[in-house]
Amino acid sequence: MIVTAVDGTRLAVDDAGEGTPLVLVHGWCSDRRAWDDMVEALGPGRRVIAVDRRGHGESDAPDDGYSTDGHAEDLGCVLDSLAVGAVVLVAHAGGAPGAMEFTRRHPERVLALVLVDTMLRDGPLRGADGRPSPLEGLAASIGTAGGDEAFAAMYRGFFAEPERPAARRALDAAAMVPPHVRAAEILGIGVDTIAIGSDIGVPVLWLHVGDLDPRVATTFPDVETLHIADAGHFVQIDAPQTVAHAIDDFIDRRVTVA
Repeated sequence: MIVTAVDGTRLAVDDAGEGTPLVLVHGWCSDRRAWDDMVEALGPGRRVIAVDRRGHGESDAPDDGYSTDGHAEDLGCVLDSLAVGAVVLVAHAGGAPGAMEFTRRHPERVLALVLVDTMLRDGPLRGADGRPSPLEGLAASIGTAGGDEAFAAMYRGFFAEPERPAARRALDAAAMVPPHVRAAEILGIGVDTIAIGSDIGVPVLWLHVGDLDPRVATTFPDVETLHIADAGHFVQIDAPQTVAHAIDDFIDRRVTVA
């Protein structure tokens, strides 16, 4: 189905199943199908809503709207259009800042928040002595068609087994993201997610594949963490059953649906 954002951008959304509503928010240069294997592994009693964020998958790719605030606003439009009340919000990597901001603004609409291999930042983009920050430099290098090769090589490194069919499909989806979107998305994640997270009071599950950032425990008032071994950055593709089990268990223990 198609949901229309405030600025007229059309957002592609899947909505299936019954039970506790889960909204799945993909990461940078991904799409809603990155969750497919994990969704199949979820237990019964889940209503799953998967969104192609603006600029990705089958959604429109306008020139702007890729800020944390913009993505939070888009999430609100999706929930309003589907007449969904409170949800469990699940976000991967670059999709996390918008999901976190939506949770901060609308805690009554979020039963719990699951953050999948994302990162915390303690401030906005900034460079030393007026030079571009690392994120600004990355955005410049991949923000034109001339950066396609470097972008593809970098993205391939996100997968433990890049030749697996699900990983290949995700790589193909990434290649279809327009250069202006991949650059704008990189700049859009340069926000103070520690400040946002400290205002989030709902239960949070933090899934990570690398070392745990010690700031996680001091940022979120109510957080559980789980390390998932032998997986790459796209943990929902590399270890879908493990991620699904972790989410099911977290919902069963921490979420009460009226």
